[in-house]
Amino acid sequence: MSSTVNSFDLNAYDVIAIDMDNTLVKYNLKNTLPLIHELLQKYLIEKYNYPEDIRQEFCPKLSQKGLVIDKQNGNVLKLDANFAVMSAKHGFTDLTKQEIDNIYGKVYAEKLTEILELLVTGTLYIDFDFAVLKDYFTSPAAQVFAKCVDVLDKVNVSSGNEVNYWQLWTDIYNGLCFMYERQQFKARSGGWFPELIENPDKYLVKASESVRQMLKNLRQKGKQVLLVTSSNVDFTRHLMKHCYGNQWIDYFDYVLTYARKPTFFTCDRKFLIVDSDDSIGDAIAVEDLKCGHIYAEGNWADLKTFAAKMLSKSQPKCVYIGDSFIDDCIVPEKYVNCHTIGIVEELEAENRWELDSSYWKSFIDINKNNTLWFQLLRDHTQLIVPYFESLVNYCV
Repeated sequence: MSSTVNSFDLNAYDVIAIDMDNTLVKYNLKNTLPLIHELLQKYLIEKYNYPEDIRQEFCPKLSQKGLVIDKQNGNVLKLDANFAVMSAKHGFTDLTKQEIDNIYGKVYAEKLTEILELLVTGTLYIDFDFAVLKDYFTSPAAQVFAKCVDVLDKVNVSSGNEVNYWQLWTDIYNGLCFMYERQQFKARSGGWFPELIENPDKYLVKASESVRQMLKNLRQKGKQVLLVTSSNVDFTRHLMKHCYGNQWIDYFDYVLTYARKPTFFTCDRKFLIVDSDDSIGDAIAVEDLKCGHIYAEGNWADLKTFAAKMLSKSQPKCVYIGDSFIDDCIVPEKYVNCHTIGIVEELEAENRWELDSSYWKSFIDINKNNTLWFQLLRDHTQLIVPYFESLVNYCV
């Protein structure tokens, strides 16, 4: 993180690409996190017949973005900047330092170091020993997993069976996939989408006038302003219309949906036309992109080349803004030399009930020993701010 508060200037960039979820569109985490937690519990009970005992009120301090699920041992881990386990819990029971050392010796330590490379290449598969709760859409799974571990441990002690923690995580992962899959939006089913559609003001925060004016000003200054999201076009249109109004698309030169980050930055996928009914159509040559239109997939290299042509600059200066420490902050900087800005709401955790860090301790550091993800953010971003709106102060 090389820039200081006084020196950073968003106007220095020619191409400004922006993520949607938890960046352009801010979620009311006080309501969205408990919703995700409740839907996961409901899915496990109804789909896989988990006992009702797994039900628990959402407690924000029990979850945190960046926690790691150990699917083999049933533990939830927090890693430091060197991939060492700084704290671990089995269910809601703290593991001692000796227990941590005994479990996460050489073999597991080596596997933990693989996490980053697998994440940045988009290959952290379900059959890997660890899963990372890398955003707010997955972070409530930490509490669900821990509660299930405690309940299943108790049940299996009396029966003499071993708990299959791997299967437990697989069931939770299936619940997350079910909740967010595109078909659920179209069918208005699955819990998550119906709630957002029926009660948008409960879960979404409308963009302020200062944010809208900032986007307008950037385009008026000749910047290429792009919306690049991995969300599908129908969901993108729904959220942006609610938060930015019916003419939301006018804030951007181009809108790219289903970008499939992080590989959007490293692949050579073609851009696809999005039809008027939000169905994805044929491939389109990058030189045929039209301002004010919506596209799907594509890749960063072609997009940058096209932007350079539109700007009449051979090497436009680019920045990507987003909340995902892997997809939005690390990969663009590491692989395509694109500057990044991290949206990190945890910077204000002390004043936020829904980001209570009293249980897992700070997302940022513990006694000045940086956590893994915050250290990576420091290494790979130009600036870290709590909200997208904070950037209004950096483009006057």
